[in-house]
Amino acid sequence: MAEVYTLVRGLEEFSAAREQFNFLVSRLQSEAMARMEHGEVEATIAHAGSELLRRLLQGHLDLRAKSEVRRVEVAGADGVGRRHCRGGRRGLMSLFGEVEVKRLGYGARGEPGLCRAQPAPG
Repeated sequence: MAEVYTLVRGLEEFSAAREQFNFLVSRLQSEAMARMEHGEVEATIAHAGSELLRRLLQGHLDLRAKSEVRRVEVAGADGVGRRHCRGGRRGLMSLFGEVEVKRLGYGARGEPGLCRAQPAPG
């Protein structure tokens, strides 16, 4: 009988978030945590949980970037077509900490560059 493989979308993009979740669960199961006061446990969860949320957001942004479709031409509100395409990245400060946004940018000689809005993967 042949094995069936299911490709799970977003598996690699969310590996850092899974790693952080497993770290937090392991920490919560430790003997050291069992001896802590509730407030200390809450502080640990708040700190490690915020990092988990940051990594989840980064995974989502990476999935969006991976799903972005390169276009032949993009026209801005000025009506000028931009055919030159290149990838770019920038830092973004989120509620959970800094993440990196990767996008395709389009340009034309003497014109400002554009990044087209993409629908969320879904």
